[in-house]
Order: sequence, then structure tokens, then C-alpha cells
Amino acid sequence: MKLKYQTIAIDFDGTIAYEDYPEIGGFKPHAERVLKKITDHGGKIIIWTCRTGDQAEKVKAMLVSAGIKFEAFNDNLSDGREMFPDNSRKVFADVYIDDRANFIKEIDWLWVEQNLFIGSDTG
Repeated sequence: MKLKYQTIAIDFDGTIAYEDYPEIGGFKPHAERVLKKITDHGGKIIIWTCRTGDQAEKVKAMLVSAGIKFEAFNDNLSDGREMFPDNSRKVFADVYIDDRANFIKEIDWLWVEQNLFIGSDTG
């Protein structure tokens, strides 16, 4: 099993968790497992959300509590900061997963998993 992409930017509300702003919605089905699988296979996750301040800290706490690792939060990785020294508002990633980027507006983490990995083990 191999990860197709190294750096993955992922939205929070409506993507990782159910939309419930300003509250924190629960994890969407399979999101926790697939996020952990990404990092277990060497992927780097950037959490990219409109939440800031205390709201952002709540998101970070939820992810850390669930054992989900991320390399950056609302920021580029170090190589992205080198490419964009003014820290552009759009993070540099190989793939972006965001419910607002999908005209169907529903993230299916099983579909995400099938499209991020090469190999037969999707469990």
C-alpha cells in the first residue's frame, strides 16, 4: 500500500467533522481512521480551516485527543514557506480535501481513501 500524494491540505468543518459551527461537530464516518492512515504511510496533513483563535484551538485539541497528527494548521509546511515567503493565504499541497471544493458537498472518506492510496488494503 502506497500513498499517492505526500502533502494533503484538509478542511475541518463539513470535511473532517460534521458542520456545526460555532460548535465542534463529531467526526464524519471513517475520517479518523483515514487521517491516521495518511500519516502512518508518511503523508503530511495540513489542517486548513476558517476557524481562528479559541475556535482553532478547540479543533486542534479535538484532533490531538483523537490521535490525529498534522504538520501544520492554517499555515504552509516549511517547504511551502520557502516557496511562498509572504505566506500566501492558500497553503501549498499536492491535494486539497474540502467539502466546498466538491459540488456534491458531501465528503465520503471511503472514496477519499480509495483515491489516496495505491494497493489493495483499504481497511
